Amino acid sequence: MKSDNAASKAYIYDQQQMLHMLENDGGDNSNISKPPQATDNAKDKKTFMHIKKYIKKVNVFAQLSTLCFTSMLFFGFLFESAYVGITFGIYGFIHAIVEHIIKKKDFKKGSTLSRLVENDSVLFLTMLKKNLGIYFVAYVITSSMFLAPGISALSNPSSKNYTLYGDQTYLLIYIQIATVPFLNLFYIAGMRFNRIVIKYISRTCKKKIEEYIKKIRDTLLIFDVENGNKEKCWQDIYEVQKDVEQWAHDINKSMSTSNGVQLLLNLTITTIMILLTSILQLGNKEGKSTWKILLTAFIGVLFLAMFIRSLNEMTKPNTMWEKNCKIMLNDSRIQFRIYKTFGTRITFDKWLNNHELNSQRAFGFKITVSTLVQMSTAVLSIFTIAVYYIMREELRGIMG
Repeated sequence: MKSDNAASKAYIYDQQQMLHMLENDGGDNSNISKPPQATDNAKDKKTFMHIKKYIKKVNVFAQLSTLCFTSMLFFGFLFESAYVGITFGIYGFIHAIVEHIIKKKDFKKGSTLSRLVENDSVLFLTMLKKNLGIYFVAYVITSSMFLAPGISALSNPSSKNYTLYGDQTYLLIYIQIATVPFLNLFYIAGMRFNRIVIKYISRTCKKKIEEYIKKIRDTLLIFDVENGNKEKCWQDIYEVQKDVEQWAHDINKSMSTSNGVQLLLNLTITTIMILLTSILQLGNKEGKSTWKILLTAFIGVLFLAMFIRSLNEMTKPNTMWEKNCKIMLNDSRIQFRIYKTFGTRITFDKWLNNHELNSQRAFGFKITVSTLVQMSTAVLSIFTIAVYYIMREELRGIMG
């Protein structure tokens, strides 16, 4: 009961403090305390709930179609092998089911994340509307890419791909042409929704971290070095700490598996694309598969970028934590007060590092700046070396 009350206070706090963050970020803050019209709030919240409900239902089928059926045809035609296509179809099915189960758990009715987003639905909807052009371009490019091999097969009935999955392969291609433009749109929309969840949490963390660190500094500044009561100082900090830590614990508990799965799936697809590119290059003696090599390499780069971008977004709370600690808690006026209240600076820093608010989690592990640097460096190094050897052999074949 005590935990629920603390979490409820945090949700109310979010709704009051975060509603206009986007509109006021970096701009005029003169209207920061002015609430939006109640009718607009209700309308936006209703719109958001309809979008969430529609995406949640349609996106399941869209994921299965795009990752399973479309992947089967696309990679089967690309490699001119039904076995390769079926293998990718099975992987796509597993990928879609795992992602759906995780997201369903995160956003089930009454879950921590669901309540948080619904409380700030106006802000969330505002974020969802931003940069839609980029995702529309992604939708056009991916839809065209998925359809191209099938259309090519239809235009050449004598090709191997025309009967790759039997005499009725052309029917599968027509089904793909009819469904991809619609279902891929919802698949892209689902990806957009998932990214906004991560971005929203990062923005919310940023606000909470700034206010919490400022509270620590201000509390220490008013501490009387000669006659101050250490326990009262600790209690004043705790009054803020208990709410933000409960909020951070609930969010990390809810998102830890989801964050980990998202990173793992992006990294898995990147690895698969590198292997496929290598296989294609080894068999490209006459140069007929060069376009396939470039295409699989492009997909690999795309998912690598998604992996690094997601990892970077998850790292932002830790970046903001480190930044605010350096700016506010290195204040010369509070150094002696830290010594008087916490004993040593080491004890104080250890207490800070143990906060749940200072980072998000993936599979239970904290995602910090050092994690970002280490993982990005390792993945980029391996990817760069692989692409270098592939491109070198490819250029040798072209030049020779």
